[in-house]
Amino acid sequence: MTRDRDEVTLRWTMISEPETRGYAIEKRNANSGWIESGFVNSLQEEGYNSNEHYYFYKEKNNEPAITEYRLRMTDPDGHFTYSPVRIVKGIGTKSDLLIYPNPSQNGQIRIALNQISQPVKIDIYDLQGRHIREQVAFQQTGLTVNGLNPGLYTLTVTITTTGEKLTGKFMISR
Repeated sequence: MTRDRDEVTLRWTMISEPETRGYAIEKRNANSGWIESGFVNSLQEEGYNSNEHYYFYKEKNNEPAITEYRLRMTDPDGHFTYSPVRIVKGIGTKSDLLIYPNPSQNGQIRIALNQISQPVKIDIYDLQGRHIREQVAFQQTGLTVNGLNPGLYTLTVTITTTGEKLTGKFMISR
């Protein structure tokens, strides 16, 4: 998934495609639930197909905050499955570290790391600099941290293979 100014492009490949009508593109941001923003018809002919098919979908996206995207794959009988969620930065967002929702109303935040595929260590510190939590993660899309009390926190992500650090601040309010 890429962003070029106000345009977002989703790309995906299906290697062995079971019978599928197509792919509904769904999105959500901090202000909405999941909504369908488009549909891409399947390229396969009837029945099971083991050929690779390449798909893409483009849309305008002027959101200043992050937007989450997923695919809903529907078969001819109406049954569907969802792809993993992918995240695109908001317009003007420079950092590869995304913390959302920020502020959080329920003590839960999600962390997304753009274009980082190595294992990472996540450290959370309170306003006084006390170490609150440590977590090692291998999946960099949509990590969730629960159970934090109201307050201002600093989050540091260390890429374990390089030692590079990314830092962000977030707030928990209730």
